[in-house]
Amino acid sequence: MSVDLIISPSQSPDAAGQPHLVSLVLQSKKALQVGEQLCSRAHAANQASAQAAVDVLALDAKVRWIGKAVVDQLKVRLARSNVQLTVTHPINSLLPASQRPLRRSGPI
Repeated sequence: MSVDLIISPSQSPDAAGQPHLVSLVLQSKKALQVGEQLCSRAHAANQASAQAAVDVLALDAKVRWIGKAVVDQLKVRLARSNVQLTVTHPINSLLPASQRPLRRSGPI
């Protein structure tokens, strides 16, 4: 948002070629208010973005923790039943085949 200096006919320069001082002061105050509003909105957006990032990181940590616990439980269960398990990370399916790590199979 920009604030332009607009001089209307009622605000035309006086005989010395200077705009009316009162008009300039009022326009400056308005520009300051607009600037403060922009900064306030930017600050609020920044705070919301930071909170969203923290929430995503916390959720990611919880999902990883739960996923590790599930895999650990499967390992224990499978060790008791003497069955082999192949574990691949779900993100690997999103990678191109040339970038996927080698799959490991066998006892975990």
